[in-house]
Amino acid sequence: MGKRYTIYTALICFICLAASCMHSVHSCAAGDLRDTKGRQVNIDKTEPVSVETRQFVVLGISNDTGYVEEAYKRLMDTCPGGEIVGVTVRHSTDLSFLSYTDKVRIDARCVK
Repeated sequence: MGKRYTIYTALICFICLAASCMHSVHSCAAGDLRDTKGRQVNIDKTEPVSVETRQFVVLGISNDTGYVEEAYKRLMDTCPGGEIVGVTVRHSTDLSFLSYTDKVRIDARCVK
């Protein structure tokens, strides 16, 4: 009975660890509300914009490595004819069993 109990306990612990997830924020950078000419922008004259892209990786192998460039392009597309200010970039990872997901979230303000 003792040996069987130990095997079941080890199996349950392994299943719990294999099914668990962890989240990690690697970096977060923030910019100010100045335009390209260095003038302070009134926040009431801006609109919030945000984008998020992901990269799924299994055993260190990924097909999509351009997720940061995609986030930048999508951010520029959210403010056509305007200027992006007040940029905040957050890079994080969601860890799973033998895989992880890298995420980049960009929040900013669009000045028309």
